[in-house]
Amino acid sequence: MSKSASLAAKGLTWLLPLMLPGASLLPVLNLPTIQGTNFSSCFAKTTSCKVSIRRLRRIEAPPLPHKRISHRLLERESAMSSSNLLRPAAYCLLALTLFTPFGCKSAEGAGQSAAGISGPLTMMPQYQSRAPRTCAKVTGPPSVGLAAVLVQCAMETDSAFGVGLVQDVKIDMGKSRKFVYQTDAGLPGIDLDAQVYPLQGNYSAYLCRTINNMSPAGANCIKTLMTNAQGWCYKTSFGDYKCRMQGGASQMIMGQPAPIAF
Repeated sequence: MSKSASLAAKGLTWLLPLMLPGASLLPVLNLPTIQGTNFSSCFAKTTSCKVSIRRLRRIEAPPLPHKRISHRLLERESAMSSSNLLRPAAYCLLALTLFTPFGCKSAEGAGQSAAGISGPLTMMPQYQSRAPRTCAKVTGPPSVGLAAVLVQCAMETDSAFGVGLVQDVKIDMGKSRKFVYQTDAGLPGIDLDAQVYPLQGNYSAYLCRTINNMSPAGANCIKTLMTNAQGWCYKTSFGDYKCRMQGGASQMIMGQPAPIAF
């Protein structure tokens, strides 16, 4: 077998899961397996300032020297003291209203931008590529644009085979439907009672190896064009949404540079 044919055979072995639905030979794109994910939520508590009016009514004005204190004068002085004590309490309540947070929340789906949920772009020198994309928790049904980002976050990974990345995700989202066991049972952590959003479209899958004499910089990646792929956006039992693509026709291109942008 020639050297180029041997390299192509190895590349086919690495990327076989990108072309065969349900395959799990390579974790590079994290095809569906039964597993779960732990998530956490955060809360904020507020306090308030209160002043007892009953207590204020017991405040008496100090005696005035050389003057006879009338009942009307005593009432006026007591009212002024009450007003002076209530003013700081009002300021305190205003400050709490303006500056106390009401809690933090995750991205809420269609109203959230892709940039708003994406982690920062970082590089991996050993591949001269970007690192796998990370996303914040999305708790509402995603838009098409958001789904494309969630596909990258769910499918990209760094493994012993190299770093697997997804680029040029162009998808359409269908009408939501109920869970179907035959097609959805393998989705990690899926909520069986929630709606599933079917996806279809194209993307490019990259597998990049560590730079060395056999895989020089600028030519250390295998790029596979995936067309007519199918996928899902689904809610997990922890309340967040995940999106994945799988299958479709493929075209492999050897010796490609590594992606450096999302």
